Amino acid sequence: MLPRSRTLRSEEFARVVTSGTPIHSPRFLMRIQKTGAVQSRFSVTIPKKVATTAVMRNLLRRRVYASLKNLMVELRPGYEGVLVLKTNIKDLSPEQLTTEIKNVLLKGSLI
Repeated sequence: MLPRSRTLRSEEFARVVTSGTPIHSPRFLMRIQKTGAVQSRFSVTIPKKVATTAVMRNLLRRRVYASLKNLMVELRPGYEGVLVLKTNIKDLSPEQLTTEIKNVLLKGSLI
């Protein structure tokens, strides 16, 4: 998991979702917004359409946060982002998941 200082609060989450710039990939939708803060912060959301049980959504969320934690040292500061899963990623290895997330971050010029 990411430290609480690196995740978005609910009002920040809502702001990024409504006014953030969308970046699409086959497995993810990322909305980003430049804030000028000292460090970048992210949140992950998984719709019930992707994983029907809360247990599966929490598992997927923990996996995505773990991959984001590994990529935090490479991220440019001053961005807020919301990562939305489009498909179930339970079949991906941790390395594949990190690569997929890194590709989305590269597409958004965050790395």
